[in-house]
Amino acid sequence: MLPGHTNGNHLNHLAAIRHDESLTDLLRIHLAEPDIGIDADESAPRELIPALLGAYLALDSVRHDFPVVLADRQTDTPAVPLSSLIDTALEKVAATGTEAENLRRYACRIEALIKQLAESKPRRRLSVLWMLAAEQLEKQSDNLDRVRAGLDTIRAQLIDDGLLVFCDSGTSRRIFEHTWGQLQSERARDERVVLEEVIGRLSEVLESERARSPKSDSPEALEAALGGEHAGGIDFEALSTLLRSTRRSRVAPAKRVKRLRVARKVLNSQLALLPGAASNGKRRRRTPQRASVCTSCAEAMALFEADLRRQVDMFGALRMAKLELDNHYREERHDHYFETFGPAQFTTEEYRAAPPLLVFLKGDTLSDAEQSMLAKILGSDMPVKVVLEVQQLPVSDDASAPPGTFTEWTRQIARMAISMGEVFVMQTAASHLPQLAPQIVAGLRRNGPALFCIYTAPEQPRGAVPPYLRCASAVESRAFPSFVYDPDRGADWASRFSLAGSPQIEQAWPTHAFAYETSQGRAASQTLDFTCIDFLMLDPRFSHHFVQVPASRWHANMVPMAQYLELPRAETLDKVPYVYMLGPEDRVYRLVVKRGLVAFARKCLTAWRGLQALSRIGDSHVLPLAEQEPAQRDEEQAAGSSVPGEPCATDSGPADAAPPPPAEAAGSEPAAEPPDSGQAYVDTDMCTTCDDCTDRNPAMFAYNEEKQAYIKDITAGSYRELVEAAENCPVCIIHPGKPHDPSEPGLEDLQKRAAAFS
Repeated sequence: MLPGHTNGNHLNHLAAIRHDESLTDLLRIHLAEPDIGIDADESAPRELIPALLGAYLALDSVRHDFPVVLADRQTDTPAVPLSSLIDTALEKVAATGTEAENLRRYACRIEALIKQLAESKPRRRLSVLWMLAAEQLEKQSDNLDRVRAGLDTIRAQLIDDGLLVFCDSGTSRRIFEHTWGQLQSERARDERVVLEEVIGRLSEVLESERARSPKSDSPEALEAALGGEHAGGIDFEALSTLLRSTRRSRVAPAKRVKRLRVARKVLNSQLALLPGAASNGKRRRRTPQRASVCTSCAEAMALFEADLRRQVDMFGALRMAKLELDNHYREERHDHYFETFGPAQFTTEEYRAAPPLLVFLKGDTLSDAEQSMLAKILGSDMPVKVVLEVQQLPVSDDASAPPGTFTEWTRQIARMAISMGEVFVMQTAASHLPQLAPQIVAGLRRNGPALFCIYTAPEQPRGAVPPYLRCASAVESRAFPSFVYDPDRGADWASRFSLAGSPQIEQAWPTHAFAYETSQGRAASQTLDFTCIDFLMLDPRFSHHFVQVPASRWHANMVPMAQYLELPRAETLDKVPYVYMLGPEDRVYRLVVKRGLVAFARKCLTAWRGLQALSRIGDSHVLPLAEQEPAQRDEEQAAGSSVPGEPCATDSGPADAAPPPPAEAAGSEPAAEPPDSGQAYVDTDMCTTCDDCTDRNPAMFAYNEEKQAYIKDITAGSYRELVEAAENCPVCIIHPGKPHDPSEPGLEDLQKRAAAFS
């Protein structure tokens, strides 16, 4: 008997199953029993994708964080979205009315062209791509001078230039290397200032000592300094004797002069190792500079040990120089100290101030030895920054493991590193790097170790789901949640830890509105959860864990995956979990999820709730998170809530492939209508700023401060314009409501057309 349930309830479930053949067949599919026959055409087609991703497959038409510009001069935000740069430029332009609208239109067009050119001409700078795109726009324009002037106005406000980078498998390395190079230059400048100051002071003292030495007033030295055509009849022998007789200053001991010279030589050699070291105009063999980027933990540890030996010389020279410059050096005390000086004498600050190293690792192929060294680095005070790239969630190769068993270390290493206390930790996907750029800089800049665990998505053939969507799906689905742990932000967990980058952090799974057509051709929508199982559907390795079930075999005991995971274990005995998938021609399918993936989903959910607790989400003294989430979801569905900026997907497939309305599909109530269903409105939070409605009638439609559309004046246009705007809106967010002018001709036909958007 299962805990928490009576034996009678358990038997009732089993009895219900025995008397329901269709449910029995579905359960056998879910349990992957070997004797159940599955027709070939019921296996999930490879081209199926999670239903909520359908609206984003045409990624070029959706404004998002990529491509990014690897900015030349912005150390704190080194990877800036192209869209943000152009928006900032527009904000700086002092334009109003028609001029402002024209500039916005030019900006949207040139941004789209730059993105197209960047794909065909990779690794180009923004300035080059802007020039090429501007030439194309000018050729297409009927008013060359106006377009050129507008583009020049926008271009003058762009705050930076740099390479344009799209989201792909190499993006994380390019962003981190670019940021690292900027920070290394910044660090070298700061270190150069310190070294040059100390070297300058040492040189002044040595010059002063040289001037006081007996050799400085010898006849030969005086003749060299004062001789020549202006020497006249100077007797350098007599002058030398006179100067020596009047000398009262004490000459420094030779040992002190030697120490000063040695210290200056060591610091000069360290100065030459810094990036961008000057040659002072002298032609000489270039001094090799420190290597700071590695591809293995073993290489990093070897370089760190070599750097540590150099640091012994540098910190010894700095300490000796300080003592000498302050006249505090005592040979009887300090000679032995500096003879035995080593890393053991370092302060924590000096140890962490050793030249930092950046290490790139591939999590999918990391050996056991490398994993062990990684743990050693993270557990130390080494200033080593590790970027662990995870292309796909590794599956156990143990023959005795259940199907779909995952090797969890790549998803757990970040949480393990947090437990060490003083390690900077970031886990996210490549898609989220631009929005987390400040945290990346903070982690790379701070002293001590840092771990960046980045999901980069596996290489896929052209035409597949774009890498950006794969990466974003990993974070969205909680399979690879995004979070940051920064020990420098405070002394408690609430200050140090945040779920930065993760969406809808108060919920178990992110929820989004999904729009489709019913079998009667009516527009409908329901709220779907995006779970880790939806994410796994993008991986071909798991396609055999999903089985398509036609509408004729649907059963009332089929429940969405998210709902299935919330049920007590005993109540799942007669339930079959499924997910919605989108196929060719926007056909929607239900796919039964086999048992092999349910354990992974439960692990993801448990891990996510642990992260929620760390970030202090919810009040556990009032109501546990697990109890809050269903109630919260019901409230959101009742209010017809949706995620800001989320486009809708429309099913135009056959009736038997379309999902039922919410009440039929999941046993939930239909989404409530707006309080006044007869009033026209725009789902402003879902606007993608496409300019279609504002171009159609700028008096009726306008943008708010967030550049999202709303109805400015319903009386500034006709009902026909309102309906046509709704029909042409790419994300279906304009709701015409009822006509505001009952005398307008053709209202009967217009109202029929408007009903699809009510």
